[in-house]
Amino acid sequence: MGPVSLVGVDVAIFVDALVKDAPGHADAREAITMIGSGLSDFGVVAPAAVSLWETLIRLGGSDEWVTHRVDDLVGMCRLLEVSGEDVAAGMELTEASGLALRVAVTGFALARHGATAVLAFDPGFAEIPGLRMVRPDALNEIYA
Repeated sequence: MGPVSLVGVDVAIFVDALVKDAPGHADAREAITMIGSGLSDFGVVAPAAVSLWETLIRLGGSDEWVTHRVDDLVGMCRLLEVSGEDVAAGMELTEASGLALRVAVTGFALARHGATAVLAFDPGFAEIPGLRMVRPDALNEIYA
């Protein structure tokens, strides 16, 4: 597969980049550097901002710190809406395969917006038709 025009970003990349003891911390930080470089068009689904905020608050971040991090990280990406069509397709795939609903809906929304790759740790994204999962420890695969 050739270069992509839109790369989706799973919210777990942002979380691991901010949580120092997360297993994927170093690789996620490298991914954030790439996202911030502006070399590619990156997108996140709109609910990602809420999910990131909730997760960081649950992990003990202060409201002010979390708000700034969410604004900084999500602000590096295009914010993509999730449609009812994405939810319906995600529910269908979840029922058929057991894939997490969040992953399925996110994947279908990213694909609908033109993403052909997603930066993610969750291998479930590979189950979304037309969407290639790229792990942060293999960033060069975005351009392969």
